[in-house]
Amino acid sequence: MNYSKKLCIGIALIMITAFTAGLHAQESKNNQLSFGAAGLIAFSDDMVSLSPGLQFSWVNTRLFGNFMGMGVHAGFILPIAKKQNGNVQTAYGVTLIAGPAMTIFDNGRFRIPITLGVHADYVIMDSWIWNIGAGAVADFVWQFGRKWYAYGRVQAACNFGKFEFLITPGLGMGFSF
Repeated sequence: MNYSKKLCIGIALIMITAFTAGLHAQESKNNQLSFGAAGLIAFSDDMVSLSPGLQFSWVNTRLFGNFMGMGVHAGFILPIAKKQNGNVQTAYGVTLIAGPAMTIFDNGRFRIPITLGVHADYVIMDSWIWNIGAGAVADFVWQFGRKWYAYGRVQAACNFGKFEFLITPGLGMGFSF
């Protein structure tokens, strides 16, 4: 097994540990919608690329009982500059992580909801290129009003078809209810 795949497995194990350690830490607003800017950093077998993007999210951390919920994080990556056969091509991408969500820290003003789940992405170039894998999202939320909040996000995914490791940091605002 090469180093990149070992790294993905290690990160997945760390995220699962953090996910299970905070099963009873949820106390705040549990239903949230957010929108923000992001940047995609992609590491694959043959390249490293940087691309700007937009993110949209819905997270409800108490959908299935008092400690578990669902998170759906979608992003549009535009444009992706990909070097292929010595030529630079422009592409556009769509990314999605969906799975169980929970809050691992909450003190009323700051909270950290995380989502572990399935990751899929599509890149539109000359043809559609898709990939599937596993991913995790951690939001660092600052609740500055009764319903409004700002967030910083770190999203990571490891795709298994054509191997790639993706890191997507982001900043934005949201509405909780």
